Amino acid sequence: MIENVSRISSDNISALNHESMQMLIENLAKERNNMSYADFNALKNTKFLQGTTLKSNRKNEQKYFPHDLHFPFVAEQLIWSKLIILDWYGIDSYSLEYAFLKELGVREAPDLQMLLKRIVQEHDYYQCQNGQRRKNYKLPIALEFFAENFQKHYSTIWKTSNIQQPFLPSRFLTKTNDTDIILSAPDKVYKSSNPLCGTLLPEVVQLFEKHFNISLLGITEHPTLTQAFDIIMERKTELLTLESACHIFSYLNGLDGLNQVFIKRLSNIAFIPLEGVSTLMKPSHVFIKQFVPSVDETIDDTSGLIDYVDFGTEANAFLLAVGVLHSPSVQMLAELLIERQETYLSNLTNDVNIHKKLRVYKECLKKIAIASTDTPELYRNPLKTRLTNERWCFGIQLNNDNKNFTYRIVKPTEIYLDDDHQCVLAHHPICSPNEPELTKLYEQFGAQWLSNCVKRDLKPTGKPKTTDKSKDLYTLIQSRLRFLFVNNRLEPLASPHEEHFQSLRTNLSVYEVNNIE
Repeated sequence: MIENVSRISSDNISALNHESMQMLIENLAKERNNMSYADFNALKNTKFLQGTTLKSNRKNEQKYFPHDLHFPFVAEQLIWSKLIILDWYGIDSYSLEYAFLKELGVREAPDLQMLLKRIVQEHDYYQCQNGQRRKNYKLPIALEFFAENFQKHYSTIWKTSNIQQPFLPSRFLTKTNDTDIILSAPDKVYKSSNPLCGTLLPEVVQLFEKHFNISLLGITEHPTLTQAFDIIMERKTELLTLESACHIFSYLNGLDGLNQVFIKRLSNIAFIPLEGVSTLMKPSHVFIKQFVPSVDETIDDTSGLIDYVDFGTEANAFLLAVGVLHSPSVQMLAELLIERQETYLSNLTNDVNIHKKLRVYKECLKKIAIASTDTPELYRNPLKTRLTNERWCFGIQLNNDNKNFTYRIVKPTEIYLDDDHQCVLAHHPICSPNEPELTKLYEQFGAQWLSNCVKRDLKPTGKPKTTDKSKDLYTLIQSRLRFLFVNNRLEPLASPHEEHFQSLRTNLSVYEVNNIE
């Protein structure tokens, strides 16, 4: 073992003063080429170098491991009075001793995390001194040091570190005035102004690009569409309001990254604000009305059943691109009726509102009915099961006075198709409106004809007899016999044989009875 190395022990280390330490380093540097790996490694892991700070402090004046010390010029350049430095001011950076100390681990730059914390300290100090006004803001000296030394000392470790520490001076337009300065993390700041997150100060961009390409920090001109949307969802309570959504969606419309994966992802996320609703809506739950200038018509308000939004041309373009439609498809309309009928038709305060909403609801049903034959999705599960078992059918129930009606929304199996009006007057079932389209639609999902559900048991109580009225009816039946062969829905029956007609003509008898139970 080399003699100078062997003499370093806990006893003689404590006896080293400034001059003797320098002499020891000079001798060790000269003998470097003769040291074994074990000898050199022992030096690296021995507290034998005298440390101090720019601002003298007895507590800091002690022996340190080489890797815990910085060359004095580092603290001087950073104006960092508390940074632990080697007690060797003025050491020549081209000397053999400097090279030896550097090889032992004495630092030419602070640890990355330590330097970032120093940037924050300087920033906070300037803010306390001058407030957050950009007019008096001075870039932290540590930030300038970071920029100047990034390529040499920090680029390698930066690639393997996930730096979350906010240390980049920027503006945050959505939170503060444009003159206020905050610190942002590298993954939360961009070069160009945006309404979502921090924008680097121009002087910061200039500082970095003077020394290296700022993209090495992972900083880009704009966020990608996915990055921007993730930021929005993190702060959705703040950003996704009726007042700000126009600007947010317009900004998203100008970003790159729109693809089918992104569109599919957004289809399951509620992010669209709607007036009068406290929760956000999914793209499939709102629509953007397509105005036709040549058409001048008054359209009933569909809010609560079919909700339309309008955030302006640019914002609407983004929403249309990610799946919002101008109007619901037949399948979507059916789902909306199932899901929203209860709230849509609740809390109605006057007859005008009731009739308007019922008119809108019935028109929606007609659209489904008219398009049902060309919409196979209605007859596929799970929608078919929902249409069969859930409430969505608009029905009418005659009140006890047989004059007024009560409107109801029921399941298809709870509504009847009226082909026996006498039964309706007697028993007041919930019936389909007298609309052929709705009758056919309801029947497809389980509604039954009233005549198929009622059993008649007529009991004459009077004595049958031939009267002038019965004779007149006999003559009328004989003349219109063929027209009477229809069902309760006035649909012609299959043509009976001629002999059946003749038999009926021959055997027909008509009597009058006073009462029938």
